[in-house]
Amino acid sequence: MINRYFIEKINENFAFDFTADQRSAVAKIVDFLYSRSNNQVFLLKGYAGTGKSSL
Repeated sequence: MINRYFIEKINENFAFDFTADQRSAVAKIVDFLYSRSNNQVFLLKGYAGTGKSSL
């Protein structure tokens, strides 16, 4: 599936390993990008220092 391929490519191009929460966020972002929904905004939120900016 294209989503899994895209996630693998993202992982290959980062110099660090994602945390479990970051892996989950990446999967949700990819799902959002490839969804056929009319949603126009993806909101990523979390506590300071949790790696949002890295994504």
